[in-house]
Amino acid sequence: MIKINLLPYRAQRKKQHIVEHLIIAGLACLPVILGIIISFLVINFKISGLDNTIATTAQEIKRQQATVEKIKVFKEKKEALLKKMDIIKTLQKNKSGPVHILDQLAVNLPGKLWLLGIKQSGMNLNLEGYAFDNQSISRYMVNLEKSPYFKSVDLEKISTEEQKGTRAPLKKFSLKCQTTYTGK
Repeated sequence: MIKINLLPYRAQRKKQHIVEHLIIAGLACLPVILGIIISFLVINFKISGLDNTIATTAQEIKRQQATVEKIKVFKEKKEALLKKMDIIKTLQKNKSGPVHILDQLAVNLPGKLWLLGIKQSGMNLNLEGYAFDNQSISRYMVNLEKSPYFKSVDLEKISTEEQKGTRAPLKKFSLKCQTTYTGK
């Protein structure tokens, strides 16, 4: 006997082929979709890790900035102390200088000469005094030049003055010289 199927089998078969194709297409797209999802999760994980790293680094920077400020303060204090130490060393080095200069002024003083005034500004020294003759002034200048504490001894002025109660006129003089506290 011959069987005849009168049902529309082509439409049903067409639907079955469409479903099969959709399943195959879905299965083919599934690895791509899973790859995209996994990549998205990995990238988000890395981003959150980097955000945490940035946050901890920012906190570390803030903490280190306080340390840097402390270091700056210490450096400023160190520089101030070094300046003070240099000033103290200079003062200690130069403390005996004026004593030596006054000593040399007195030791080198000839007999016919006396000083009336001594003025010092910086390392320059101005001397004023009286002498009985020009040779005493000249001898005093030579003696000061020989001293290690004086340089460039120059006669600024000399004048003759009559004084009451003296037989001969006196020579009033003014000397200018450079001093050094080291004696070199």
